[in-house]
Amino acid sequence: MTPTPNLNEDRLLADLFSTTPARTTTGRQRTMIDVGAFFGGTCKPFVTSGWRVLAIEPDPVKHEKLRAVSTSPDFTVLTCAVADPASAGQTLNFYTSPESPGISSLLPFRDTHNVATRVPVRTLADVMDEHRITQVDYLKVDAEGYDLKVLEGFPWHRFTHDQLPLAVMAEFEDAKTNKLNTTTHDLGCFLVQLGYHVFISEWKPIVRYGITHTWSRITDYPCELENKNGWGNFIAVRTPELTHRLRELIARHEATTAVAA
Repeated sequence: MTPTPNLNEDRLLADLFSTTPARTTTGRQRTMIDVGAFFGGTCKPFVTSGWRVLAIEPDPVKHEKLRAVSTSPDFTVLTCAVADPASAGQTLNFYTSPESPGISSLLPFRDTHNVATRVPVRTLADVMDEHRITQVDYLKVDAEGYDLKVLEGFPWHRFTHDQLPLAVMAEFEDAKTNKLNTTTHDLGCFLVQLGYHVFISEWKPIVRYGITHTWSRITDYPCELENKNGWGNFIAVRTPELTHRLRELIARHEATTAVAA
């Protein structure tokens, strides 16, 4: 049997915004904040489309490739970490692992994690103020366990519902966040309570870091995980139009999956 195609959530969100103009009807430039920008694959389509992008990546090993994504003045790389207000202002250990460059984190959730450097920690609210960002259209968070803490540092209180980010994507995995006394449902409920329509894209339990993982499903949240050891991404969208568009894209992927099976 042909393996079920994995869902590329980054591509899904790029497709979701592919018809969204880089400027609003009032002339405001669309803005993406990419927390845990890695090598820039997630944010590159938005930079290319003319959006303003703030890429935040505390791992110094990734900075050279990340900065090479674009020379546009609308593309800014920050080398700090971001978290909740209680963590802001501190300089914390940042851990990397030989298992995979994708699990660098403020949280040592693997026995193979070692301190690579120390990084300053800020909140997204502070970063937005410094860079004069008054509104965010797409907020992507992949902070290897710190995702909820990152969201807690966003200035949600400044905005009405109609001014909140059009979409938020944030990673979940209890194997990481249980060490911070938070769960998948804490993160999902946080987004639901903000008024978003939330989808959960679940992947099967990780066999080993540093290899290709296996995707399971995407469905509406709230719901229970198919596997308590599953992990994945929450995708939260603000408007009925984006919800409808996202459902269309999901259906397209499911049709591809059916053909492959």
